[in-house]
Amino acid sequence: MELSYAKEPGERNRGDMEIGCQFALYPLRQERLGEILDEAVRELDRAGVTYRRGSMSTELEGEGDEVFRALRNAFRRVAAHGDAVLVATVSNACGSYTAHLGPIETGSA
Repeated sequence: MELSYAKEPGERNRGDMEIGCQFALYPLRQERLGEILDEAVRELDRAGVTYRRGSMSTELEGEGDEVFRALRNAFRRVAAHGDAVLVATVSNACGSYTAHLGPIETGSA
């Protein structure tokens, strides 16, 4: 398979793949955790990926470059407030990664 890389949001290349991701983002030593995490979710909204927030993690799915861009921007948003940890599992082999959770929404928490 030939690899190519998108340079701009929304730009697609031959070989793009749909992926699923489960991630947890932890702001460290912060007092306003909810507000900071809400900022990260707004980055997912801007990215246009499909996601579902859970109590311990968030699942999202979409085209690979879009998913990785959304993760990067969510992390940067949280890290702008201080130290942060991002833990993620990414797969292109699981089909609809979030199908077992029922319907998910695009953009809204």
